Amino acid sequence: MICKTEFKRILSSLFQFIVSKSIVDNYSINEITDIVFDNNNCINRDNLKSIINNQQSNVVTKSLIERVFLVTYILEAYSKSDFDSVVSINTKEMWKLVYNSIKGLNKDKIFASVGSQGFLSIPLYRYESICGDVDILRLHIWDKSLNKYIDKDSISKFSIHSHTFSTQSWILSGEIYNTRYTRCEKESTSDLNYFRINFSKSLLNKQDNNKESYLENTYINSKLIPNIRESYKVGETYRMDAGEFHLSQVNNNKDINATLFLFSSRKSRVDFSYVLGNKDSILPRKLNYEKFDCKYLIDKLNSKITAYE
Repeated sequence: MICKTEFKRILSSLFQFIVSKSIVDNYSINEITDIVFDNNNCINRDNLKSIINNQQSNVVTKSLIERVFLVTYILEAYSKSDFDSVVSINTKEMWKLVYNSIKGLNKDKIFASVGSQGFLSIPLYRYESICGDVDILRLHIWDKSLNKYIDKDSISKFSIHSHTFSTQSWILSGEIYNTRYTRCEKESTSDLNYFRINFSKSLLNKQDNNKESYLENTYINSKLIPNIRESYKVGETYRMDAGEFHLSQVNNNKDINATLFLFSSRKSRVDFSYVLGNKDSILPRKLNYEKFDCKYLIDKLNSKITAYE
């Protein structure tokens, strides 16, 4: 079941952080909520699917409802997961919601950015409460066409990292390798330092990928011990706790690799996230690069995911 208050909260966050100003100016949160719920306080997902199908003539409204549907599905799967029992999702069904809503909400261009770990990041949802609760959903894509935007030297030197919030990743295409690391006590002889990831302060009305980050050397010498390298394929998922160090890589033999990636404060959070790097390394430039249109990658990924339907 999806309740009216939750639907409206998610839709409000989309208006605040994700969708374009033209959509904010021409569409009403209350009107869209009324279309979905009428006089009801809750509806089930089958009814929501019927409502989506009835909105074919209004692409933006349909796409906004699809995006809310996606977010509620992902957050529910995440809430039911733990380290002993991780909940999978129907990746093809979720991809349809991602693809349709991206195409509907980005009529001319689909803007994204390439981050410090070498993948394309497309913001799908962001929620921030006054008390600091956070949910962030993104589409991450690895593709050889992105190599010209990537600083490979920085990636190799600053690749092992942690996150401020717990995370969960659902693989949509390709294969992801995830290595977890155990943090040791600091060693004075180590050549490695912890670099704290600081995020530039931004106004709440700024969109998700406008938030820039930079590294600050803590000058704390340390060492990480790698654990077993995990492998995840299409339809599989894995979780990381807040503050846990890891390295994510992809199978470069695959045509395109992609995941839905959720950051959430619902299960765990720490004060700061870090990247491990050589203490003498030159710091990379800001971790969010210039935006560019990635429509061709969305279509390529859609062809890959739907090829065997």
